[in-house]
Amino acid sequence: MLKWLQRITLILFALMFTAYIGFSVMDRIVTDKTIPEIALETEELLISVKDKKEKLLTGVTAFDKKDGDITSKVLVESVSKFIEPGVFNVTYAVSDNDNNVSKAIRRVRYTDYTQPEFYMKRALVYSVNEEVDIRAAVGARDCVDGDISDK
Repeated sequence: MLKWLQRITLILFALMFTAYIGFSVMDRIVTDKTIPEIALETEELLISVKDKKEKLLTGVTAFDKKDGDITSKVLVESVSKFIEPGVFNVTYAVSDNDNNVSKAIRRVRYTDYTQPEFYMKRALVYSVNEEVDIRAAVGARDCVDGDISDK
């Protein structure tokens, strides 16, 4: 009885090992390992602060050797803080049908960017017993983010 159990266990182990090797070989043969390519029409994109976020995808295309044109799958992965006034980096990402991912970075420059401005919400006139709160009287506005008084 014990010998039969050992033989069955050995046969099952051999079958599982053969199946594992077979699936590993098939995975290497069938799975696409090529990384998609992102092409940028220009190294620096010029846009207006009034443009919608979709404008960041202007001139971006993607191609994969197996899947062909995958431009519709390109997305904006991240937008950096300003590198200099009105200039920032955008990171694009795309994945093919086999989940191979590619990324590209491009500089974006706002053509009509102006630096944030301070403005007075009310006059800095206080009565003798009134509590002075200068932050409540001063505001700030930015052409990209709008009212940034709370910052």
